[in-house]
Amino acid sequence: MSDLFDSEHRVPTAWCTSRATDPVTSEEAAVRHEPRAASNAGKLLNMIRRIDEPLTACELSVASGVERIETSRRLSDLHRRGFIAKGDIKVCAVKQVKMLTWKEIK
Repeated sequence: MSDLFDSEHRVPTAWCTSRATDPVTSEEAAVRHEPRAASNAGKLLNMIRRIDEPLTACELSVASGVERIETSRRLSDLHRRGFIAKGDIKVCAVKQVKMLTWKEIK
């Protein structure tokens, strides 16, 4: 996983968490999904770094092969951790509606 991030960026821990009020099964599921969540975050971050123009979550999902809901969750995580920023609003090529775009923080 570390090869997905350059030397300035390290893979943050705990991409998947459950709430303290969730049942133990939610906590177990979060632990099982953790490696896949970190991998998906890396895929999305690399995609954002390679593209010339900001893309919407739907466009990123199609381009990266990461499932749509997972894409939104990882984009939110990447944004909260300071890896990406919200871009302009544009008409999404996938949904044909106005959507927020995402871009790399430089």
